[in-house]
Amino acid sequence: MCGILGICLDKRNRSEADYLDIKADFANLLQASMVRGTDASGVYIVNRDADIVYLKAPIPADDMVWSEDDKLGFWNLLDANVGPNTVAIIGHTRAATTGSPECNDNNHPVVDAPIIGVHNGVIRNHMALNEKYPKAAEVDSAAIFSMLKAKAGKNPLTVKTIAKSYDELVGPAAIAVADTRKPDSVFLARHTNPINITRDREAGVLMFASTLEI
Repeated sequence: MCGILGICLDKRNRSEADYLDIKADFANLLQASMVRGTDASGVYIVNRDADIVYLKAPIPADDMVWSEDDKLGFWNLLDANVGPNTVAIIGHTRAATTGSPECNDNNHPVVDAPIIGVHNGVIRNHMALNEKYPKAAEVDSAAIFSMLKAKAGKNPLTVKTIAKSYDELVGPAAIAVADTRKPDSVFLARHTNPINITRDREAGVLMFASTLEI
């Protein structure tokens, strides 16, 4: 059991105080999601017209958020990259299955350029998928993103590509995935495993997490 979570923003004018609240809300979401895993934690940020940036480490979310003097760079990452062009801030808390957390490639977000994403679930046929779509890490989740990379080919990821690909997965899978060639979007998809969503239209914010109470 892992946790995926995030805050998605519409395009509008916001104050510095608004962005402070958004960053604090994300930190709270990430820490609350530790109930779903403490073996590793991570975050990636999608901005329009900018590279997708990420941070991950084999530590619980509390340690990432409150590391001494922000030595891991969690708050520096948010402060430098959350602003008017932000589309989404996506997080993950990991309960490790395949792939040691000590190898950071196995932690989330899983990066298989140009695809980056987080996953909650277990892909039971990841070794078979690896024969068709060689994955970038040992973790079973990597099979999802190598498959999406292959399916998308030279074109940016789309809803249609994800929907057509999901039938190849055996096992529960809730994902939040982005494509560096299309940094105006983040895609959510699920099979069996939950994605609970709440939306504040007045604030232009959509928030999601694996656990309803969070």
